[in-house]
Amino acid sequence: MSTDEQAGDRSDGWAAEGRPVVHRDLDVRVGTLAELTTLDRELLDHWVDRIRLSHGNEFMVVARQGEGEFIQCYRNAAGDFDVEWGEGLKPPRYRAATARDESEVADLLWAWLEGDVATLDRHEWGPLQAY
Repeated sequence: MSTDEQAGDRSDGWAAEGRPVVHRDLDVRVGTLAELTTLDRELLDHWVDRIRLSHGNEFMVVARQGEGEFIQCYRNAAGDFDVEWGEGLKPPRYRAATARDESEVADLLWAWLEGDVATLDRHEWGPLQAY
């Protein structure tokens, strides 16, 4: 993980010195709308808010370049998101959860970016179901 600031409470996306925390060297895809390599909390919120119920634009995937870990979300309906978390273990482990709104999705994605497993573990995760 590559971030600009390593100090202070970063749960709100801001470093101790009032500068935004920036995650770099990412592979981020927001449907057919955007492909990014850098995210801060404000940019993450912006793109999560733009996940719409239209073919090709209903998902967001965030991964670290060169690693087998990722987190992604799919919008099923207003107030209904599936969130999937893939851990790059041997063998890989995949978890699934639901979220009710964009804010909850953004909080989960940000916790993953921050390596905040405690926050992720407070959410109810189950095994990923094959469709």
